[in-house]
Amino acid sequence: MNEKNICISIADRLLSVVDLIKWTSTFGTEMIEQMESPVSGLRVSPALSGLFGMVKGGPYPMLAMHPGEASWLRHLPVDFALVGYDRGLILVTEGFSVFDQAFSPFGISVHVPLKLHADLQQARMIGFAFVAKDRVETVNRLVPLYTPERYREERVSITERTRASSLFSG
Repeated sequence: MNEKNICISIADRLLSVVDLIKWTSTFGTEMIEQMESPVSGLRVSPALSGLFGMVKGGPYPMLAMHPGEASWLRHLPVDFALVGYDRGLILVTEGFSVFDQAFSPFGISVHVPLKLHADLQQARMIGFAFVAKDRVETVNRLVPLYTPERYREERVSITERTRASSLFSG
């Protein structure tokens, strides 16, 4: 990746976080709560669940929003998603740095109707889309989707692979 693309990527990430903060500030504190578990971040009230939707039909489900409502969704550096904690779908961002300022990973929990949980728990990936009147625009990005069990297994597997590849293992 060249220097120009790196700068654009960092700018996109920073702008997406700023857009997310602006978006959440349009709602009262009763609609956006702090979340501490399973990851630190914010929880969007179930009262706002009408702002989100699920698009099916492809190989993976997609979390969808109206394009004017979610400019933050396009470039937010989502690393993976979790389902099976409460009634939400939790998007977990990557950590990143801008000008020596570290931005820790954080989660955004959105309410998902219970009838969709079974489909989400079977899926291994999730995508993102914008829905406007008669069209669906995909964001062209998929991230892993974990249940609590798969997430624990994946983290143990990564730790074991790291130990096995260490010069000091054994």
